[in-house]
Amino acid sequence: MTIHKEITFANKSETSLPNLRRGYGRSKRSLAKPVANIKSENVKTTLILALGLFYSLNVFPQDWAPIGAVWHYDEQFAFAGDIDYIKFESVKDTTVLGKLCKKITKRHRLYCYNRAEYEIMYSSNDTVYFYDLDFNGFQILYDFSAGIGDSWGILLKDVNDTSDIDSLQISVDSTDTTTINGNQLKRLFVTYSFVGEMFQNSYQGIIIQSVGDIAYMFNFPFNDGMVCDMNYSDGIRCYEDSVLGLYLFMPPTPCDAVAVGITEFPVSETITISPNPTNGVFNIHFVSSYKLEYVLVRDLLGRLVLVERLRSDGTVDMSHVSNGTYLVELFGSDSESLGRTKIVKI
Repeated sequence: MTIHKEITFANKSETSLPNLRRGYGRSKRSLAKPVANIKSENVKTTLILALGLFYSLNVFPQDWAPIGAVWHYDEQFAFAGDIDYIKFESVKDTTVLGKLCKKITKRHRLYCYNRAEYEIMYSSNDTVYFYDLDFNGFQILYDFSAGIGDSWGILLKDVNDTSDIDSLQISVDSTDTTTINGNQLKRLFVTYSFVGEMFQNSYQGIIIQSVGDIAYMFNFPFNDGMVCDMNYSDGIRCYEDSVLGLYLFMPPTPCDAVAVGITEFPVSETITISPNPTNGVFNIHFVSSYKLEYVLVRDLLGRLVLVERLRSDGTVDMSHVSNGTYLVELFGSDSESLGRTKIVKI
């Protein structure tokens, strides 16, 4: 039986999210089926049974984000070989909408995830809630009482059209326990199903009690499900709190390791771009064994400024764009990226 937990928004409480398009592959107009009325006694009984099973497995109970808890994630960049780290830290208690919460600060923002500069979160029983500024209310991030077949939903505002509400459903495929520093923690293997205005997608995730999703605490789709050209998480490196201690997920990588310029993004030696700098028109020279199909040009903020099929003479005209530094990416006939390089327009 799926346990539908109460979701509290400012000035109202609902047992189903409004206009929640649930499930992968449904159209924009499909709405969530109404949640059946469940007597509170049945909910309590189900939760008690779930808790009984939870403790019978000797899973370690702990509140979410105790003060001093720290998460480190591996930070990657779309158009650079640099490696950095993302740091979250639970720094203090705070009360929001009548809930005693934890404030979680961030070393810096990730632009591939549409989240605030800090997070407000609280836990109740086995459920973790996060404050959503877009809706001025709390939504469920994790439900550790969920079993196989259970699910919960998250509303997301479209970053390009805030009047449109997208949905993300998290369904539990299987569960087990994992051991961290001698403590058994429940682990959920889940499928995320995103339904947006123009894009639908599904992907897998692993969520660990006390730690969260090992890909990123907020493992949401990039920018309404599209490709992200900025910084993003490449998975959790470390988690630490006063009870569990320090645990390394990517040994021997240190939690705060930083590397600059590990990988350039050159086009193959058999492909050259000239002149560079250019006044707007440049040529791509390549051996005939390469089947180049089209060229894509973005600015350093990742915004697309030019995409076109490669001309027979290999010329590309970007004279209509402003002077500056751009990233040129070449694709083959099978849509495989053959390389990226910088070009300067003067």
